[in-house]
Amino acid sequence: MTSDHVKRYESLGFEVGVHADTGCTDQDISTLSSTIAEQVGNYGRQQLGIQKQETHRLHCIPWNGWVDTVKVEREHGIRLSLNYYYWPESWVRGKQGFMTGSGFPMRFVDLDGEVLDIYQAATHIVDENGIKYPKSVGTMIDKALGPEQFFGVFGTHYDFRDDFLSTAIQIAKDKGVALISALQALRWTDARNNSRFEGIAWDGEKLSFDADIHEEADAMIALVPLWASDRRVSAIDCDGKEKSFSTVKIKGVDYASLPLSSGRCNVLYKGEPS
Repeated sequence: MTSDHVKRYESLGFEVGVHADTGCTDQDISTLSSTIAEQVGNYGRQQLGIQKQETHRLHCIPWNGWVDTVKVEREHGIRLSLNYYYWPESWVRGKQGFMTGSGFPMRFVDLDGEVLDIYQAATHIVDENGIKYPKSVGTMIDKALGPEQFFGVFGTHYDFRDDFLSTAIQIAKDKGVALISALQALRWTDARNNSRFEGIAWDGEKLSFDADIHEEADAMIALVPLWASDRRVSAIDCDGKEKSFSTVKIKGVDYASLPLSSGRCNVLYKGEPS
């Protein structure tokens, strides 16, 4: 990898980052900070010309306490950490799944309850946990797209030693699932978390709210309950313009689904004729 390679990939929208190596040993916080500064900072930025690295996954996982490692990462500009990963083989025993109970990035919380400005995104699919690749990749996607609806942003890790990458790409293409960078996942998560429903009001047949959609949100989809007691959504308007909507069932609950931008919206519910 050269600085020219980095510029080329960054121009195509990829994030190029350093996969910091601790020597696979636990390190105290000051040593870990120096390691990340040397590799992500000095080597990555100064020698490779990486403009800014905001996502990261350590090579091997040192133990320094529940959030100490990610607090160090945050000090060095990292806002999404994929250190928590679906490994080792002796734990997972050939069964693919979630170790956090969720497939979506979540903010770290310090021991005193403070919410930290860095997300944890698990590395669910790896090439070193003993699960054969078509099964490990396909299972996660099938359970997300299937009736179980185990949705998520599934992180991967690959050491370029076999056909893991080509297998993952082919399965994703066959199933119509996007392969994105960790940086894209961070941008999406930020945009969702920085969007709001405000001024919510209900008068018995009309649900009203202000949609405040973050400027970096792309193609935001909103869900509102399809039913309110015996009343069903009949029409939706935002800033006086009628909005088309579709219906979707998620985890057994019916919703009206619609593309949404900022503005004042009204959802009208009418009783079904007997």
